[in-house]
Amino acid sequence: MWEKMVDTREERALLEILVASRTDEVFRQRIADKFALWNDAINETLIANYGFTGVDNQALEEIWTICRVFLRGLNTQSQFDPDDGMRKALVRRFARAFAAPMRQPQG
Repeated sequence: MWEKMVDTREERALLEILVASRTDEVFRQRIADKFALWNDAINETLIANYGFTGVDNQALEEIWTICRVFLRGLNTQSQFDPDDGMRKALVRRFARAFAAPMRQPQG
């Protein structure tokens, strides 16, 4: 997920949009509904395809949101630590923290 979806030019552009929307109220209002719908669709897809044994949907949404927040934030870490290997190591460590209770993808 890190290399194919997050550590990409497109995701970094999305991060720029998110940062810009924090300081531009008109822009934030213009995109807020789209981001809320997008976030809901992401949660539904992740919950349908990946889950944790014995965890309800609310907890799954929280877990997947934590994952997305961490990965988005890791993109900003490159400003402080340009070592790509270190960011990949952090992704692996973070994934191990959530991997044990996770079930296999559906389908």
